[in-house]
Amino acid sequence: MGHAATSRLEASASPSAAGPVPSPPPSPPVLPGPSRPASPPCHSPVRSAPAGPASSAGPVTPASVTSPSPATGAASPVSPLPSPSPPPPLPPPAPPAPRPHTRSRSGIHRPKERTDGTVAWIASYLAQAQEDPSAEPRHYQAAMSIPHWGAAMDLEYQALQNNGTWQLVPPRSGVNIIDSKWIFKVKKHADGSIERYKARLVAKGFKQWRLTLGMPGLVPPFELMDLFPPLLTLHCLFFSVPSSPCICWSMLMILSWSALLLLIVALGSEFALKDLGKLHYFLGLEVTYPGDGLALSQQKYSHDILCRAGMLDCKAAITPMSSTEVLFVDGDTLLSADVATEYRNIVGGLQYLTITRPDVSYAVNRVCQYLHVPRDTHWTAVKRILRYVSSTLTHGLHRRPAPTAVLAAFSDADWAGNPNDRRSTGGYAVFLGSNLIAWSARKQATVSRSSTEAEYKAVADATTEIIWSLCTVEGPIIVGAGPSGLAVAATLRKHSVPFTILERSDDIADLWTNRTYGRLRLHLPKAFCELPHVRFPPDFPAYPSKHDFLRYLHSYADHFSISPLFGRTVTRARFDAVTSLWHVTAVVEGGEVTEYVSRWLVVASGENAEVVVPRVKGRERFAGEVLHSSEYKSGERFKGKRVLVVGCGNSGMEMCLDLCEHGAIPFMSVRSGVHVLPREMLGSSTFGIAMNLLRWLPVNLVDRFLLLVAKMILGDTEKYGLKRPKLGPLEIKGVTGKSPVLDVGAWSLIKSGDIKVVAEVESLGCNGARFVDGNDMALDAVIFATGYRSNVPSWLQDGEFFREDGKPRSRSPSNWRGPNGLYCVGFTGQGLLGAGKDALRAASDIAGRWQEMVAAAAPGAATISPV
Repeated sequence: MGHAATSRLEASASPSAAGPVPSPPPSPPVLPGPSRPASPPCHSPVRSAPAGPASSAGPVTPASVTSPSPATGAASPVSPLPSPSPPPPLPPPAPPAPRPHTRSRSGIHRPKERTDGTVAWIASYLAQAQEDPSAEPRHYQAAMSIPHWGAAMDLEYQALQNNGTWQLVPPRSGVNIIDSKWIFKVKKHADGSIERYKARLVAKGFKQWRLTLGMPGLVPPFELMDLFPPLLTLHCLFFSVPSSPCICWSMLMILSWSALLLLIVALGSEFALKDLGKLHYFLGLEVTYPGDGLALSQQKYSHDILCRAGMLDCKAAITPMSSTEVLFVDGDTLLSADVATEYRNIVGGLQYLTITRPDVSYAVNRVCQYLHVPRDTHWTAVKRILRYVSSTLTHGLHRRPAPTAVLAAFSDADWAGNPNDRRSTGGYAVFLGSNLIAWSARKQATVSRSSTEAEYKAVADATTEIIWSLCTVEGPIIVGAGPSGLAVAATLRKHSVPFTILERSDDIADLWTNRTYGRLRLHLPKAFCELPHVRFPPDFPAYPSKHDFLRYLHSYADHFSISPLFGRTVTRARFDAVTSLWHVTAVVEGGEVTEYVSRWLVVASGENAEVVVPRVKGRERFAGEVLHSSEYKSGERFKGKRVLVVGCGNSGMEMCLDLCEHGAIPFMSVRSGVHVLPREMLGSSTFGIAMNLLRWLPVNLVDRFLLLVAKMILGDTEKYGLKRPKLGPLEIKGVTGKSPVLDVGAWSLIKSGDIKVVAEVESLGCNGARFVDGNDMALDAVIFATGYRSNVPSWLQDGEFFREDGKPRSRSPSNWRGPNGLYCVGFTGQGLLGAGKDALRAASDIAGRWQEMVAAAAPGAATISPV
């Protein structure tokens, strides 16, 4: 080591005899830190002469170089250090080693002969392709040499070019490079004959970012690929279809025929589509069309499994598994590695066979539980299944139009049937009419402590599947089971159109049932409050009470067999433009979230869905009772109390009348003008007179007539604090939706002073209120009769049809139909009469579209009829 160090130091200290030695590059800066030995600089290799005895003592440094003294001969320090003697010259470099002389350098070429049993795979495939046309190439170089595969590649490339799949762009630094590859597949008919050769150019998915879009369980998701090959930007969307035992029928249930047609048209506008005609064979599924429906089977796929297992000529079995056979996880000989691989391969194939073979689902589930440690007994059980399959190759599912749409489920379970973990196996089968649409057979997740518990778990699984199936509704979804929703449902029933009503409360007409006071009566005659197709009973009074009207609504629902789904609070409704379907999300009592899907959505929640309570300063300091009119039932509990009613509409004046009749002292706060009209004029209903006059006269003339007669009957209302607006009662109703007050007896109490009219409330104090005119008043309770509003904007994701206040943007009578199958009923501002008219229009329009869809999907016009 000392020699090497000395030579390097000398080489750097003086030039070599052969010439100057390049100086080393500058060392990188050294960060502060613990001291460590410095590495010697890297130089060109330099040869040095053998060192003498002095050099063997160690490395030479300036501090260790000495020189003998001329007088004494002793060594003494000398400074500075004298230059060392020049080293001897370097020998010339060795010549390069000669290249080995091969046959190719002499022009001798001979094919390589392989003696180890291997062959060149490309040449091997080319030879195989000449003998077997169904062979699939593993590399594009091999495919290019075969005419039919070359033609398939040209066809794929031209299709990609025609669709504008990519765009050439210059490469950029920092961009993930995604390679592409060719995939080759021989497409075959169900009988095994070759249909066509298919070549696909795809991106290597493991090198890309993916964004998965779609609707779980409803439409296939699609992947948006950011980049394709390195210098191509992808412009297309590629669909991937998920595998599920119930995928075929479930998707047909969800996607109506009209929705499928719209999807095909949308795809055809962007991509080149080829009509392959009726479906006959796809992904191992064979489809035939007997006279009464269609049949799904996997005969060829079953034949292929038997070929792979070498059991084409096996002895048939009449059942897939013995009823007394018990499989254990241990206790028998383990399969060898090769046989275990074959076991997993065959069992995996049998799992796919259960798509059309529910009769083998249980047996396949049993043998799937031992994939990790397959043994001889398990392999025997698999062979028993294969023997059964060999005798039932033609079995499958038969779909036929059912005379009824009843959804029925059957479930069963054993108890502790698995001897390894003592867990039970449960199963169910769900039928739509006579068609099996869903099934399952699997081991339960937890141990059941009794056979009853195991059965209940199986029933719960079947119930869950039925609930999911019910969510894919046949006809429109109606939100709201009030008078508007019932009117739409009754008209649809008369047109034989199915429907689903979602109602958040536990009964029909939630507003009338739970949020109205006891003395409430219809303000209009019963002839103007009837729902379509059913009149009020003749024994009902001219102005039915709240209880009379609820009896009428319940008999109406019973007459048309209307059964809403109660306890479903709709939280979101959105339209999917890809499938042309509405997705309505509802929260069931208990927190469970359910999504309903339909082609049409009817908003019938009305204009009175949620209460309106104004913000009043100091409300939290008020010591008395504060409530909304929806919580008010009777004035009995306010006897002898001073009660302020905020609001002077029909509800406010009628509550003041009720408070007076129960001995309370009411005050009515008026913020703006209000029209007060008598309920009857000249012996007839004021509303009826107005409707008859509007047939012949303009609105302003009818308003003048009504105000003239009202002044004659009631007198001057402004003298008692009730100013009239500038617009007439009918005109202001059409512009703002605010109804005039039809007096039922409160006006006489206002004139007598029993009901006192006060100004608008400015703030509330501890024991009373202050008004905008500066007066203070002691109060015991405050009732806000400030009405209701629509809640549609909070859940309907459609910013075009409805305004922020929850009312349609267009005015009546054209505001009942929106875009994309959206309808609204009960938003005309004309009460029950307007809601009935909207219900007739909406239901008739939906019925027409339903009949068109059914006619388009009739036998001969479509492959499968809509559910």
